[in-house]
Amino acid sequence: MTIKLFSLSQRKADIPDFTSHFLAQSCQAQSRPLMTLSQSDLRRLISYAYPGNIIELAAILNRAVIMSPAGQLIIPEAGSLVGAVAKEMPSASTCSPRFPG
Repeated sequence: MTIKLFSLSQRKADIPDFTSHFLAQSCQAQSRPLMTLSQSDLRRLISYAYPGNIIELAAILNRAVIMSPAGQLIIPEAGSLVGAVAKEMPSASTCSPRFPG
């Protein structure tokens, strides 16, 4: 059986919700108060193609939280991490989930 899932670049309208989820997850993991993005950074995240799909979005936001100074509630220039994270990620073919079938 084949299940068709749309790539993140085909689901641009969902990126703000995914962003909120991954920011909350990263902030909790780092024991930090909930942080937010500027509207310009959110627009940049929405406009990106995501060759690493949703894993890349999660990695961008996690890195943004880690790199932000303590006590800061708005992540400075998270959009500058777009593309930089993709260079460090394994290709999609090496991180695709395999389900027993």
